[in-house]
Amino acid sequence: MSITVGAYTLVFYFPLIPVILERRYAKVLLIMVAIIFLPLDIVKYTSSSTVEQISYLSGSSVQVPAEVGLGALLRPVLNLAILALLTFEAATTARPAPGTAGEEGSDFRAVEQV
Repeated sequence: MSITVGAYTLVFYFPLIPVILERRYAKVLLIMVAIIFLPLDIVKYTSSSTVEQISYLSGSSVQVPAEVGLGALLRPVLNLAILALLTFEAATTARPAPGTAGEEGSDFRAVEQV
């Protein structure tokens, strides 16, 4: 199983910031989203020997260092934590009972036609 967190995560979270601000745990969610936006791949978590690969453009053999950055470890965990926190909030949020009007006073029950 592979969990990849690429640029689409940044594209996804940026428009959701106004929605996150309305949540009960907005501060915690914003901190987690801010950590996702940080360039954590600069910090190397582990580094192993270099791997020799053939370059597609030049056709020559190049040395590629095999490194794992801190961002590759933290971003999937933070994404899962954000999902879990939003799920917990949705599960514990009080909803109006079925058949009653919502907060706006709108009653969306079927109207009998004559």
